[in-house]
Amino acid sequence: LKPRPMNLEYSSEFKIEVLNWKQQHQASLSETALHFNLSSPSTIWQWQRKFDLKGLSGLNRVRGDPKTMAKHKHKKVTKPTTAQIQARHDKDELKQLKQENKMLRIENEFLKKLDALDHEKSAHAKS
Repeated sequence: LKPRPMNLEYSSEFKIEVLNWKQQHQASLSETALHFNLSSPSTIWQWQRKFDLKGLSGLNRVRGDPKTMAKHKHKKVTKPTTAQIQARHDKDELKQLKQENKMLRIENEFLKKLDALDHEKSAHAKS
């Protein structure tokens, strides 16, 4: 066992190469981590999540330069308007309804298959 440096930084090109290899070989996170000698499969999972959310720009690690950053930046905290609150509520409700619709479709499909199996079993028993 060799000790590994703690704060390794990987280029966005390397991250893309890892994600492409994983997809092309339909490999698991563990297999991909072993292939590229990465310490943790969760690192690949994080890269995939960032890529899915933000695309290529999500894989670039941008660190601020403390010399150029302002020492005290105060952001104005604004309260959300009622329209924003309503929009968020509507979005949450839509998401919930979509999930419920999905579950009902799954249940419906399951019941159809169960009914088909029951008919098949009764037909088999008659003959």
